[in-house]
Amino acid sequence: SFFSEIISSVSDIKFSPDSNYILARDFMTLKLWDVRQESKPVCNIPIHDHLRATLCELYENDGIFDKFECGFSPDASRVITGSYDHRTYVYNLNGGNPVMEAMFEGNQVLQADQVSDGIPVPNHPIAFDNKCLHTTYAPQEDTIAVAATSEVLIWRYTDALK
Repeated sequence: SFFSEIISSVSDIKFSPDSNYILARDFMTLKLWDVRQESKPVCNIPIHDHLRATLCELYENDGIFDKFECGFSPDASRVITGSYDHRTYVYNLNGGNPVMEAMFEGNQVLQADQVSDGIPVPNHPIAFDNKCLHTTYAPQEDTIAVAATSEVLIWRYTDALK
């Protein structure tokens, strides 16, 4: 399709703390690569599949060019990335079978059982101006920082899920 090259362009890439894995983010997905097996990703994590029907709108408002960051937890058991609606996704890599563990939406924390396919409210209009482009884990503790448009949100991850 017309959008294939745009949505598959890598916007961020990070090494795992042990340097054995690389996490790459494009517009639609997170891809986990094992540096010892470069032929294909270990797994693909769909992030924006629910936006496929809006690619024309995203192209017209330049949203399709948004660059979302990604990162590993200090023990490399989880990955993090941002999205629209001030959403941040945390996936447990679960030995190569990633499972969404939590979604942060602004100051609200939703655990995986409260979310359907990354969308807490199906058919809810998406606020494309509310972006979490920058996400990171603290290097030595289970703390997450997210830039949600004009504010910085910080969560101690294990406390946030209680």
